[in-house]
Amino acid sequence: MDTIKEWYSWIESSLKESLNEIQPVNSPAKASSAEVLAENLIPAIPRRNVSRIALLSQLRSELRQLQKGHYVVLHGMSGCGKSTLAAEALMDDILLEQFKNKIIWLSCGTEAKTGDENEILGLMIDFNERICDEDLVSDVKSVNLNTLKIKLNKKFHKGSFNEALLVLDGVSSEKIIEALNIGCKTLVTTNDENVMSNQGSRYKSIKVNEGFTEEESMTQLALCVGLSVKELPLQARQIHIHGKGLPLIMSLIGAHLEDHQEEVINNPDAWTPYLEALINKDYGNLKRESYGGANFMPKTIELCINNLDPDKQNKYQDLALFVEDVNIKTEVLEILWGLPSFEVRQIMNEFLTKSLVVRKYNAAKNYYVYGIHDLLLYHLKKPLKKKDTLKDLHLKLIARYQEICNGDLAQLPKNDNYIFFYIGYHIANSGDNSLFTKWYFNLDFVEAKLKVTGPADLLSDYKRYGPLFTIGLAQEQSLAVSKQLSDFVRFVESSGIHVRKNHGPDIVQFALQEPHDSEVYKVAVGLVQYRPNNTYLRFQLGPSENRSIPCTIQTKERVSSACFLKNNCDILVGFESGTIQVMNKRGYVTRIYEGHSEKVTRLSVSSVRDIFLSVSESFVKVWHLPDLDSSVHIEPGNRTPSPSQRQQDFTNMFNQKTVEKRMSWITIEVECSNWATFSTNGCYMATCCYGEQLVQVWYMGNKGSLVKKIRAPGTTCVFSNNDNLLIIGCSNSYIHVHNIIDNTAVIQLVDSYPVLALFVLPESGLEMKFGSLTKATLCVWELGNTTAEQHKTNIVRDYNKGEAEYYTSCAAAPDGTVVAVATSSDKILICDLRDGSVIREINYLSGTIGYLAFDGSKDHMLLGCYNDTTIQLWALGDVDCGKPAMMKANFDVAWSNNHMPVLVAPTNKPCVKKISEKTNYEDLQIPESGEINVCSISKCGKYTAISSSNNQVYLHCSINESITKKIFETEKCAKKLKIDISKGKILVVAGFDRSFKVWVCEEKCLSQSEDVKTYTESLNDRLVDIFILSSKELLTVKKNGAIEKRSLNTRETVEVVCKSRLDVAICDTDISCNNDVVTLDSDRKLVNIYFSEGHSVKLAVQPVCCTFSPDGHKLAVGFVNGDIQVWSTVAGSLTDYGRLQVMTKAVKSVCVGNGGLVGGAGEGMLALGYIGSRAGQAKLQVERLVMCPDNTTVLTVDNDGHMHLIDLIGTNESLTSSLSSLSFESEK
Repeated sequence: MDTIKEWYSWIESSLKESLNEIQPVNSPAKASSAEVLAENLIPAIPRRNVSRIALLSQLRSELRQLQKGHYVVLHGMSGCGKSTLAAEALMDDILLEQFKNKIIWLSCGTEAKTGDENEILGLMIDFNERICDEDLVSDVKSVNLNTLKIKLNKKFHKGSFNEALLVLDGVSSEKIIEALNIGCKTLVTTNDENVMSNQGSRYKSIKVNEGFTEEESMTQLALCVGLSVKELPLQARQIHIHGKGLPLIMSLIGAHLEDHQEEVINNPDAWTPYLEALINKDYGNLKRESYGGANFMPKTIELCINNLDPDKQNKYQDLALFVEDVNIKTEVLEILWGLPSFEVRQIMNEFLTKSLVVRKYNAAKNYYVYGIHDLLLYHLKKPLKKKDTLKDLHLKLIARYQEICNGDLAQLPKNDNYIFFYIGYHIANSGDNSLFTKWYFNLDFVEAKLKVTGPADLLSDYKRYGPLFTIGLAQEQSLAVSKQLSDFVRFVESSGIHVRKNHGPDIVQFALQEPHDSEVYKVAVGLVQYRPNNTYLRFQLGPSENRSIPCTIQTKERVSSACFLKNNCDILVGFESGTIQVMNKRGYVTRIYEGHSEKVTRLSVSSVRDIFLSVSESFVKVWHLPDLDSSVHIEPGNRTPSPSQRQQDFTNMFNQKTVEKRMSWITIEVECSNWATFSTNGCYMATCCYGEQLVQVWYMGNKGSLVKKIRAPGTTCVFSNNDNLLIIGCSNSYIHVHNIIDNTAVIQLVDSYPVLALFVLPESGLEMKFGSLTKATLCVWELGNTTAEQHKTNIVRDYNKGEAEYYTSCAAAPDGTVVAVATSSDKILICDLRDGSVIREINYLSGTIGYLAFDGSKDHMLLGCYNDTTIQLWALGDVDCGKPAMMKANFDVAWSNNHMPVLVAPTNKPCVKKISEKTNYEDLQIPESGEINVCSISKCGKYTAISSSNNQVYLHCSINESITKKIFETEKCAKKLKIDISKGKILVVAGFDRSFKVWVCEEKCLSQSEDVKTYTESLNDRLVDIFILSSKELLTVKKNGAIEKRSLNTRETVEVVCKSRLDVAICDTDISCNNDVVTLDSDRKLVNIYFSEGHSVKLAVQPVCCTFSPDGHKLAVGFVNGDIQVWSTVAGSLTDYGRLQVMTKAVKSVCVGNGGLVGGAGEGMLALGYIGSRAGQAKLQVERLVMCPDNTTVLTVDNDGHMHLIDLIGTNESLTSSLSSLSFESEK
């Protein structure tokens, strides 16, 4: 009948009516079900009861099959609705008929709370009186449990009670089961399944889940306030989430809401106090005198706990330590109680059977986790808070953990999935705030916590508990601690993600790269002496004062796509698992969308409608996006973020959603889909299916109807601003512009490579502008009046990509001012879309960016998704407020008499940055506009040659009055630029791809235009480098291996040092102070050195870069495997000096000192060390290293435009003391 009722309710109604009409002849009329229930004292179900269909059906099914002498047992925690479920199940005519209308309900929870013999005797006497109509109270001395049991047994085995059902509600002791084991059919409700331990296989257990489903909770609240489920405010769903759907709580809140029905119907804010009470776990405010369950509940919980032996009661009380919803592994309890795993499991199993805890199996990690319901935690904590003894439990836990790690919290266990996440919570609640400054300013502890929890969790602790750091301190001491806190926060923000990923340097090295007045730096300096086996680098000038520190979000899954929502505050994130989450900029998840089973490759939010789309390989889905600002987000103090977001491998213990989950509105099955986008007005959507070479346009109605089909191998597409046109980028390098109004092709454009991305720019007049990205180009196209007229502008000008470097993705700001371009060399280029210039480079060092997105604010917030679990946000600021002149990494340097550097570096403005001595820096302006791409300084430091993007070469002279003059023009930007002063002549040589140009002038005639010689020479292969040997000779090195000396006077080749070969590919070259030349043949894996004659050494690994030491006596070569090999070049031969591994990836730049100090850089890493010792490593993105004349210090400029002088700690105290921190970025 239950099955028929569920699917064919009208048939069930008719059957029931027919059955009721069938009466035996001469039999009395049947009693109504209400009369039967009342007669047998079965409690009435709540007025606003919500049926739990699945459980109800299961229970009725078991009752129908119940045999005499057997039991059906409902077990679950207090307040989960066991008694209501039992009572509702018996409101069934078929069951009443089966039990011959004889159902005896005994409330054991109120009559026999403890299982005491006298209580049980009283219960049985009442039971006997109800069914036998006997008064035994007057002769109670002659009555005992055994005689009553025999009497009741006989009663239930004959006559009208032969098929009767006995209901034992709220059983707390197995003694009650034994006393009432009278061979009848029995239904038991209990918190403790152990009460049935002696019944063997004679009982069937049904676990009652702790909470309602979301649908059941919503129905309950809707019934109480007289609304439909759809009319309930957003707070209703949040009440279900935070109350975990516990029936008692939902009933209590429903009763409160019903008391104020008119107000809560008309004012959604009236729901908020009840939600706040749940979030803050303030169950006392939910009590309602007219609702008996509120007072009964604490007594029931207390009874369950009191049934434990005293030792276990104390251990259960220890669970008051934990926050709500947290996963507790046995390892935590082993430490807390000092017991082996087996004993802990036994204790927890007893708690489990008494419904005092819950347990779930984590299949992915192969272990059990335990949890305790909020209501039970509230009951445990309340008396301890009153006595102010809860802090003693927290101190106990901290002390136990300190014992197992010998007082060093950096050695806390990393596999318990708990202590590193919640050590701050326990310290805060212990009252011993000195532990914060002891450990949260300890670099070893900070490193350990970062590696376990990530930077977001540590920063959350600093923010939440920071005010406690200074409690009880004097003002001066408080100010010092506040500065420490500020410095550590900034350090974790800038370096926390790198420390966590553990790529090379340890935390001490990262701390040594902090400003020298930072408390973090001072702590690190003090630690160096205790780590004699480690090698550390010292950055003598400190970091740039204007360094950009991104906001980092660490997710639990691998990120595959992301974008900002319209409020510019929240982020939509897609994962490889197919899940989509809404999170704020601190990484707190506020909403989850489920529906994809494959990686989400694309997300896009409509700019005008509250919808967004998502793309996976097989489906394109459209989702409703409710107004997030109207949602109630109140963060409880100890649970922010909640354990579900905080703990690794979290298991949901109560089968309740910790955040709101949504399903898609429209789902379109598109095989091999790779792209989708909304129209500007949000009424249409276009999808690209590369596999089918098909682009489709859909109308966003109720189901998403297909409007247009366009045959094209589209990889990406975008609508024009007026939605009339669809621009399609294709895998065959074509760009199709299609009119979707009349379904006609407008124009077909050709790009250089397959199109990776498209974006539309704000229109001006009748023109349409859009950008296209390929692996080699970023272009802006202008279509005049959508006709065949077109204009193409290359963006990212003056950026010299590496030989194997290519573009991977891009994102344009909605206002059309800037575009961000990710490259394969782990950079993000920020380009001005109005003039094509690169205004900034972001050198991210923690992985490869796979996805970029801009928000719509004036701050130009840029989002980058790494190919792992990391998202970073950069605030670029107002791009119209002026672009600073930032140094590029391809610098040149000369040395003053006191061995101080005189450095010149190109900038992204029409000037060269020049730095000399300690604090002298100036901008060498060129007369015309243009970005500087390369510059060179003479050895004396007085002359600087400058090549700019306007194809001009300039010469700056700093003698007497500084002047800059144009000296010659070129056909393209120079790649190499050299300058030399010899015998009164100034020589400037500009090298290009297959040619070079020479300019020679007498120094005394510089201010005149007389006696100037210029000429250009073509080459038959690509130029690797060019060197000025003297006032009369040049030396060129070409890719084919040819090395030639050329006369400046005759312009002829005077000596062929090495002939060209077809099988040679020279990748790098250098020349020593003795004019010895070295070349690296990457194809044949050879190092060739030319003294008076040539020598070659066969290499086992492919070489990348090379250099000589300042005295020319040592040669260093960097390899693709991260090694550096050093040879001695004394006596005109190569002698192996040793090998040093400096990193795990290719060495892109190398330097070597006269004393054997070796430096290498590449892939965001810089390393220094001596042959035979361990190299020190630091995170730094640089392109060139230069050994200083002292041979212990390395000079470089990082890709953020900051100069560094770096040595090994303890190697050059005199230089350290003579230098101070400088800032070399202009305010221009």
